[in-house]
Amino acid sequence: FRRIFITARPIHLMKAYESAVACRVLAPQVWKSLSKETRQFYVRLSQRHIPDAGREPSAMHWEVSQHLAELGDAHRNAFRWGPFHIDIGLEELESDERRRCLMVDTPAAFFYGTDQYLPPRQLQHRMLTSLGWDVRRVRWDDWAALESASERKPFLRELIQGARPEGEELQNRPPSAPGVVQERLRKFREVLAAAEAAQRAAREDAKIDFDI
Repeated sequence: FRRIFITARPIHLMKAYESAVACRVLAPQVWKSLSKETRQFYVRLSQRHIPDAGREPSAMHWEVSQHLAELGDAHRNAFRWGPFHIDIGLEELESDERRRCLMVDTPAAFFYGTDQYLPPRQLQHRMLTSLGWDVRRVRWDDWAALESASERKPFLRELIQGARPEGEELQNRPPSAPGVVQERLRKFREVLAAAEAAQRAAREDAKIDFDI
């Protein structure tokens, strides 16, 4: 580790950790074929503290979180679980004791200008479900189609309570035409701008005026 830490940055170590977990879970025969020293290296890596600045939640993330709070669903925002980042983790376990989480999929989760998921997102979903998580996803295009809180709250309630097969993989929908995606992006930006304005107004109202 002394030689590795001289040249490797935290992001490199985190990616190595993530790769080792993926290999162990998805390709156990490959993991077993590694030398004992190599496996021990990755085990020791998983036990070390790897500095991580975390991820700043997006405006869409905060809006989803706010609606969940209003629905009374206790949850935790933006945390790391092993080498993986979880957007929203629900406190209540399912009846089969699986953990539940919501992943907030902004346009950055998709190929540019499309509604097709990037392979790293699909791998992340597969890994989390393989490790016991029940992963639900809030897509930006679905969110933009909802006009108000009166539509978004029932959407989230149904998303959380709806049944999902255990280990369900993340599948792409039939691709939409580029023009359709661009129009949805325009609508999404309008929704985000309105959400950010509402959040700024709420912060201003929450300020305490100390002027006498």
